[in-house]
Amino acid sequence: MVAMAAAVVTLVAVTAFWIVEHASSARPTIRQRILTDASSEKPIWDAAISPDGKYLVYTDQRKLYL
Repeated sequence: MVAMAAAVVTLVAVTAFWIVEHASSARPTIRQRILTDASSEKPIWDAAISPDGKYLVYTDQRKLYL
């Protein structure tokens, strides 16, 4: 009976370790990049990113940029 319980505990531990290791390796990497050339003299007033992340629209004092 004790051997059976030890086998079940070992199986659960190995399965949990395997799930954690494979789940963490499947995450995409996050990259940051500069999207505008805004400065403190010409600050951005408002901005929006498209749902697919391909387009950025923003506005400053003078223009609207896409």
